[in-house]
Formats: sequence, C-alpha cells, structure tokens
Amino acid sequence: MYMENASKVKSPVMRFIGFVAYHNRIRIAIAMIMVIVITTIDLVLPMLTRDMVDKGITGRNMELLIKIIAIYSVMSVSARLLNLILGYIYATMRNKVAIKFRLKVLDHLSKLSGRFYTENRTGNLMSIVQSDIDIIENIDAELVFSIIKNSITAVISLYLMFRIDSILFVAVVSIQIILVVVQRYFTQSIHSNVSMYRDEYGDSSNIVQEYVYNIMNVIISKSKRFFISKFISGQRGLINKDIKINVLMSGNMCAANIFNLMMSMTIYGYGGYMIINGDFTLGSLLAFQNYAGMLIGPCISIVNANNRIQQARVSIDRVYSILDEPAVIDKEQNGLKCLDSDCLSEINVDNVVFGYDNEKDDKNDTDKKYVLNGVSMKFKRGEISAIVGESGCGKSTLSKLLYRLWDVDSGSIEIDGDNIKNIRLMSLRKCVSIVSQDIVIFDSTIRNNISLGKNISDEDIKRVCTLSGLDGFIASLDNGLDTEIGEKGIKISGGQKQRISIARAMLCDSPIIIFDEATSALDNVSQDIIMESIKKTLKDRIVIVIAHRLSTIRDVDKIFVLSNGKVLESGAHDELMKNRNIYYRLYASEQE
Repeated sequence: MYMENASKVKSPVMRFIGFVAYHNRIRIAIAMIMVIVITTIDLVLPMLTRDMVDKGITGRNMELLIKIIAIYSVMSVSARLLNLILGYIYATMRNKVAIKFRLKVLDHLSKLSGRFYTENRTGNLMSIVQSDIDIIENIDAELVFSIIKNSITAVISLYLMFRIDSILFVAVVSIQIILVVVQRYFTQSIHSNVSMYRDEYGDSSNIVQEYVYNIMNVIISKSKRFFISKFISGQRGLINKDIKINVLMSGNMCAANIFNLMMSMTIYGYGGYMIINGDFTLGSLLAFQNYAGMLIGPCISIVNANNRIQQARVSIDRVYSILDEPAVIDKEQNGLKCLDSDCLSEINVDNVVFGYDNEKDDKNDTDKKYVLNGVSMKFKRGEISAIVGESGCGKSTLSKLLYRLWDVDSGSIEIDGDNIKNIRLMSLRKCVSIVSQDIVIFDSTIRNNISLGKNISDEDIKRVCTLSGLDGFIASLDNGLDTEIGEKGIKISGGQKQRISIARAMLCDSPIIIFDEATSALDNVSQDIIMESIKKTLKDRIVIVIAHRLSTIRDVDKIFVLSNGKVLESGAHDELMKNRNIYYRLYASEQE
C-alpha cells in the first residue's frame, strides 16, 4: 500500500525516510515547528551577544545591558526546554519506527517463496533481520532533523557572516570547500568498506548459526575444529575491515577538526588585526565567531551524521533487497477467491511439472532438474490418500506446492475447479495444515506448543492428546500440560515431539491435512494407533499421508506411487500388491 509505485524509482535510503515520515506525520509536523523555533533562537543569540558587548558594555549603557541579558536568558532557556521536548518526541518516533519496520520485514519474509529460502542462507538472513535493522535505527528522526537544522543554520550563518565581513566570509568558505572535497573521498571509502564488511558479517553469522543450531551433532561428530577454523578465518577478515572502517571514520573526523581549527585561527587572526586598526568591533568579531561556530558545529554534526548514514546505507540496501523480493502472490488480491472450508470436496493435481532452479539436469543439459514431471492425482473429501516412493522422488515437494511455498512450472493444482493461484494465499493456507517431519517446537509448555497461544479449553487439548498418544506421557509429568519442554523440545523425545505436532493438526479446523512423514520417529504399534485416530477424527476431511514406512498406510483409501517424478501406479493396498509392480517390491523389501 505505502509507496508501492515509488519503490521502483526511489533509493532505499529515501524509501526508509519516507517510511519514517509516513508513520509519524503529526510528530514530524510538531518537531519541524519546534526545530524552526530553536534554529531561529540560535541564530538570534549571536546578534544579542554583539549588541551586549558593543552597545551595552562598550557603550556603558546599563539599562540596555540588563534588557539584552534578560532577553538572551529567556530565549536560551526556551530553546533548551524545547530541545528537551524534542528528545521525547524523537524517542517515541524511533521506537515506533523500529517496531513497525521490523514487523514489515518479518511479515514480508512469511510471504516469500520457498525458492528464496533455498537461495539464501539462514545466517545471512538473521544478520539482516537483527543486526542490519539495529544499525538502520541509527537513521532516526533525530538524525534527519539534525541534518535539516544544521543545514539551515549553516546557510543562514554564512549569509550573516557575509553581512558582517565579506573578506572573512570568503576565507571561511574557501576552507569549507576544501573540507567538502576531502570528506567526499572519505565518504566513498567508508561506504565501500562497510558494504564488504556487512556481507562478510552475514557469512560469519551463518557459521555461528550452524554451530549453535547443530551443537549436539557437532559434539558427536567431532567437527568442532572444522567450525572453529572457519569462524576464525572469517573473523580475521572482519577484524581487518572493521579496523579500516574505524580508521577512515576517524580520519574523516580528524580532517573536519583540522580545517575547522584553521577557520578559527583565520577569524581570530584577521579579525584581531582589523580591531587593532579600528576597522572592526569586538562585538562584531564575537558575533562572527559565534556564527562560524554555528557553521563548524553543524559541519562536524553533518560529518558524524554522514558516517552513520554510510554505515546504515549498506544495511538499508540489504534489508530492501529482501523487501523487493516478489511475494508468492501479487499484493492486489481483491479479485481472488476465498475458500469456504465447509464446502471443499476435491483437490486435483493436473499434469504438474516442477523443479528447483539450483539443481541441474545433466541428462538434458538444462538449468533445472524436474522433481515432478507430469504428475496427476486426485484427493477427495472423506478419503485418506497416501503418497509413497523412494527418497527424493518429490513426495514432500507436492505438499509445499499445495501450500504455495513454491509455484508449479507448468500444469495446475486445483481445489474444487479453482486454480490455487486464483485463491487468496491466506485463505488457502488457512484451509491446509501440514504435519511435517521437520517439527517446530517452541521453548514453552506442552499446552502452548499444542494450542500455539490460542484460547483452547483443557478438554479439547486433552482430547487431541489422547488421539495422538500423548495422554500417558503427560499423566506421568508432575506439571502435566504445563511442563516446560525446553528449546526445540530438548527435554522430550523425538516421538513425543511428533505426537505434539499431530495433536496440533487434530486440534485445527483445516479441511485439508497433510501428514508428511509425521510418524517416522514412532514405533509400529504407536503408528497404527495414531492412524486409527486419524481415520476416526478426520473422516470428513481431505487427508494426505506422505509415508516412507508402507506398513502405516495399508488401510488408506488410495495410494499413489511416485518414481522419477511420475506417478507410476495408484490404487488401494490390496490392488497394488496384486499388480506385483513397484509398490509390491517396496513393500516386500520393507518386510524383509
């Protein structure tokens, strides 16, 4: 909605500033008025200083001196109080933007295709979502307003300096022009080095992510040395680049300070010479120096702001590289259909062809190896269907296509005659539940892991626990459903994790449920019990079971046998056994 058309033409930095402005319109208007008032006061004060010295002190006018001091004090205190209020406004704006921008990125990540995640490493994405967004928060409203305020102050200060003395003005401007040229060099160098640093930081984060996530396997496989050596190698490059960036930023600041010192010495030298000759007043010199200070201060502030912007610019580019990734669907969905979960009756997979871009087919010398090649299937409500086949034949890929984590290359998947591309994504996913072999377990209680934070009654939770075979295990625990199971469920077995995942599916109202190797960690007896529960509980839904262990799907209504990306046979268990084809051989080999 916001700035969609502009996103293609505006730079990421301008888009982010626009994002900040869009979500803080009233605060920005108030802050802008306050900045103008504060800037005006700051610019008037040097003139009051000049009059205080020349007319009050030198002119020996006590009444005027007291009046000027009173005005100066009131204006100065007012400016400080306004700055205090501004600080509060900046803080509220910064926190609001930080939350909304991070949510914007996280929301967009949930809409991207599976292809995006196969092409991008988790560690690099984590670096962008966490570290880069933290850096981006440096470009807050306070920074933007300080640039505006300092720019206005610098321009008006230059004008007033010219009015006071044109020769000193030319000298000061000449020094500032040289400073701008020097800082341009530093700016370009800082940006290029920060860009390389952020890329390498993402690679390093990926190594740490892999190490921590797989720490148990790392210990068992004795691969700690391998990870540590990779980490150290990456850190050497990061340290060198970080040192170089800090040297460049310090050099940038040092150059600004040297040139500003030259400017001050020029003012005092030439100004003092003119005062001695009687061509200049002390008040005018102080006013000129104050305005020069207003020029120096803003210049140094702009240099600091520029350093922060150069660091944040790279991070903004990286974050917007994610935001510019096309979602699985178009954002305009007004013309797309919503599914009625109570009326769904059939899924039709029609001649589907699909392959992953990063897998090359050596036989045909193409850029893509097709995992599915002309697959057709039908799944009906009230039936339990199974998909079987050797590892890598595309069984799990079908579930991802139905959930639209990927889109088919050709062919179609239809629900009651409607292509799923013409169905709103959220509506589609609400109607489909997948119980995967890759189980997501949260660091919380058993209750929360089953209900996923929804307000579900204990009666319903206990019912699905019984159906999934969790009831006996929960009864043995002191805290029952409120037992904490640790990060990734480290305190429970793989079988209990799968039972929790199955309980979730039985608790949901989705008319389409896919069990993708959902009982692989259970023994045969437990699998049979759960399959019986599935038949009783989910008899009015479209149930698809993707199985590697064929003994679990003997009693399903229909079995599809996949091999080399094609459906080679289908039918009930007894029918396929009579055919003595692929299914027969797979089943026989399992019984040996």
